[in-house]
Amino acid sequence: MNSKYIKDLERPEVYHYLTSGIGPRPIALVSTISNKNVINLAPFSFFNVFSVTPPIVAFSPVRRGKDGSIKDTLSNIQETKECVIQVVTSSIAEQVNMCSIEYSNDVNEFVKAGLTMEDSLEVKPPRVKESPFQMECKLKDIISFGEGGGAGQLVLCEVLLFHVDDSILKDGKIDPHALDTVGRNGGSWYTRSNVNSLFELPRPPATSCLGYDKLPKFILQSKILSAHNITQLASSLEIPTIEEAKNYFEKNENSKNLTSKEDTDILIKEFLDNENIEDAWKLLVYLENS
Repeated sequence: MNSKYIKDLERPEVYHYLTSGIGPRPIALVSTISNKNVINLAPFSFFNVFSVTPPIVAFSPVRRGKDGSIKDTLSNIQETKECVIQVVTSSIAEQVNMCSIEYSNDVNEFVKAGLTMEDSLEVKPPRVKESPFQMECKLKDIISFGEGGGAGQLVLCEVLLFHVDDSILKDGKIDPHALDTVGRNGGSWYTRSNVNSLFELPRPPATSCLGYDKLPKFILQSKILSAHNITQLASSLEIPTIEEAKNYFEKNENSKNLTSKEDTDILIKEFLDNENIEDAWKLLVYLENS
C-alpha cells in the first residue's frame, strides 16, 4: 500500500487521486442564467444529495486552476439564486461532454451542444428537455473552501420540484435500467448504469444481525466461500437450533455424502449462491455440533 501525504503532492496529483479513486460519481448538468439573461449549461461531477427534509442537493464548481477565477455557473447562481439540475443519461453523454468546454461567457451551451431548452415552472433557467429527470432549485447557501486554483465552492440547492419523464417510471418509481445514467470516473473514463452493470443488493435487516464475530472460524478461513457468501451468513438474524439442524441433516441426501471440509464448503457455497441461506446455516450448525 502506497501512502501519499497531501503536503508532498502537487495539485494535479491531488486532483488525480481524488477523481480517479472516488468513482463513479453522479453528474449534475446545471443550467443557470445571468442577470443579463445569458444562459449557461455545464456538467459537474462533484455532486450528490444531502437532505430529504428539506430536499437539498449540492454540486461544487472548483475555481480554475490557472488563475483561481470562478466559472460562469457559479457567477450566475450567485446573481440569480436559481438553477436547474438534470441527470446525465447515456443518450446525451457526448452532448453533455461538449458543455464542459470553456466557452466565453456569452455563449449558450444549449445551442453549442444541440440540446433543447424547455421553460421551467418556478425558476428562470431553462430545463434540458432531453434529460428524463430534472430538478428546479433555489440557492440555499454557498460554502467556499478557498480562493486559489482548484478550491471548491459548494453550492447547496433546495429542490422546488421534480420533472420525471414517464419513460423512466415502472410501477410509479424510477427504474434504474430505464434511467441509464452516466457516472464520471478518472481521466476520460465514464460508467454507464445499464443492465450489465446494475445489481441489486438488499439492505441488511433493520435489527441487529449476527456479524462476522459470530461466525465459525472455519467459515472465516474458507478458501472456497467468497466475501459475499460469508457476508450473507453474517447478515442473518439468528442461527438455527441444533434440533432444526439435525432434522435438516437427516432429511437431506446431499449432506449425507459429505466426506471432507472441502465438500462441505462447496455445498454451503452452492446454497448461498442460490440465496438458500437457511439451509446453509442448518448444515453449518449440524457439522459444528456433530
